[in-house]
Amino acid sequence: MDFDTFRLLVKGIIPVGTVLQNPGGGTSIIVLLSDKEISYKRGDNTIKVDFRDLFDAYDNFKGKKVSTSDLKLFNPPTFDSNARPAGHSCNCTFLFMVLCRLPLVVGIEDRGVKGHPFFVNIPK
Repeated sequence: MDFDTFRLLVKGIIPVGTVLQNPGGGTSIIVLLSDKEISYKRGDNTIKVDFRDLFDAYDNFKGKKVSTSDLKLFNPPTFDSNARPAGHSCNCTFLFMVLCRLPLVVGIEDRGVKGHPFFVNIPK
């Protein structure tokens, strides 16, 4: 799948107003879709993430198991709240929820705690 197809799928299947159930509890609500980015509300925060960053992570890990820890190492400015410039760790599970909704993965696994981070298996 190429970038444009990925972006169109996300925009078609996950419109503004979609509520995604976070694997660790709570929800993420889609509040904006542009050609460049997607914004979602998680708790009191509105978080933006570029479609390109989501696609690049998906494309890089196709055919592999990828965890939230892997995403933070792969692209810290997008997936790691502790990086400089700071990303947002919530983008890790957000990507997983998007991939589940498309459906490009079967489900999100493990507990999402230190030593047992959430992960997905992305088919080739």
